[in-house]
Amino acid sequence: MDPGLSPNTWGARFNYDAWNDRAYIKDKVVIHYNGGAISNYLGGQDREMRYLRAVEKFHIDSKRWRGIAYGWAVGASGVVYRLRGWNNYAAHTGDVEPDWINENKEAIPVLFILGGSQEPTEEMLESFRELHEFFEAHPQSDHALEVIGHKDVSSTACPGVPTYELIQAEFWLDGSQEDDVTLKELVKSDQLALKEAGFVGADGQPLRLDGALGPNTQHAKNQRDKEAFKSASGIPGQIGPVGPQGTPGVTGRDGATGPRGERGASGVDGADGTIVIKAEGVREI
Repeated sequence: MDPGLSPNTWGARFNYDAWNDRAYIKDKVVIHYNGGAISNYLGGQDREMRYLRAVEKFHIDSKRWRGIAYGWAVGASGVVYRLRGWNNYAAHTGDVEPDWINENKEAIPVLFILGGSQEPTEEMLESFRELHEFFEAHPQSDHALEVIGHKDVSSTACPGVPTYELIQAEFWLDGSQEDDVTLKELVKSDQLALKEAGFVGADGQPLRLDGALGPNTQHAKNQRDKEAFKSASGIPGQIGPVGPQGTPGVTGRDGATGPRGERGASGVDGADGTIVIKAEGVREI
């Protein structure tokens, strides 16, 4: 079983352990927070579980998502909570590399239960280190998972300055930033490819090569995706012109009139003539 207190234990609305989406190979961990500072975020496990239930309610009832967005959560107490877990798609961001696989499928979203300028506790960081080791050892992972902030893949301040600085210092690209291509460089490379291909941002202007996956870059990526879909599926052909009207058929002629019957001996009229079939219908003589 994946680590962390189960959904049933923390009082989730759904038992996410019973879900089973297709499992993709995981290639990164994305750290999130939930916006503003959390009152009494050092309040312990009961406070953290109540907070998770509130987040789940917001995601389901207000966002209209099918469940809480993240895979795991880590509290300031050091307790790890299992949310959607490993096998289920998340709801936190779109494609980044781009490799045509949405990050909801191949990234692991972890919620730090804090907000604003609140700093992760040592208990929280130590639990996350252990969780990260589990992720890297999992048979369906790349085994060298970079850890990034939500702000690296979306236009947002998440996960806040203190948390972001800590993950940059300790976990960024698994401690080998100088040897690996950073995510920002990957986005910048994709922006250049989009620009050279003639795709523009939502503002109608050529993309800036800033390495930020903002609304203009996402708009250009969406346009490229649409073009790729058209190329793969074929553009529907136009309806051809209406052909000339056909020549009307020839109307059939009336059949010959049958002979009148002879007068009988009793003076009664003879039998009526036969029924003659016309091309248009039936005629009785």
